[in-house]
Amino acid sequence: MTLAQSQQVAAGRGYWVADLPVLMALGVSAGMASVLVLALYINDPETRRLYPGTVWLWLVPTLMLYWVSRVWMKTHRDETRRRPRGLGGARLVRASLTVTCCSGSASSRPRAA
Repeated sequence: MTLAQSQQVAAGRGYWVADLPVLMALGVSAGMASVLVLALYINDPETRRLYPGTVWLWLVPTLMLYWVSRVWMKTHRDETRRRPRGLGGARLVRASLTVTCCSGSASSRPRAA
């Protein structure tokens, strides 16, 4: 369902085409709030006790901010599908895997003794 389509109601969903701007705003807000929560967690003194080298952890919210922004931009441009197809979908999946791998390696840095 996109704003350009002539449908008024999404099939099998409780949304109307007119709801799309509100849903977009809610989705972007939720994504940015999740990045903020992660940043607050990293900045917490207890987290610094668990992970003495928290400078590496700051890579994770940065990557998440990029990923969330990219997903919502692609969604706004109607470049996403349920199952990614074609080059656009493959690029989104590749970006997702890259962010996941980089986040995992940043958060699994060894603890200082």
